[in-house]
Amino acid sequence: MSSQSPQGIPWEVVWIRRLVLVLLVVLILFLLVALAAFVNAAFAHLECGCGAPAAAGG
Repeated sequence: MSSQSPQGIPWEVVWIRRLVLVLLVVLILFLLVALAAFVNAAFAHLECGCGAPAAAGG
């Protein structure tokens, strides 16, 4: 990997942009997983119709 960057951009800026991009991807993945878990729990609760948590029994 070379530290040279196009258009004379400082390598600090390049690494900050990469870090921000990675953090955004991780945040989006986390939100997707949280949303999927929430929807899954909501549907399981609707199907069950009882007060017991759906994730406890599988």
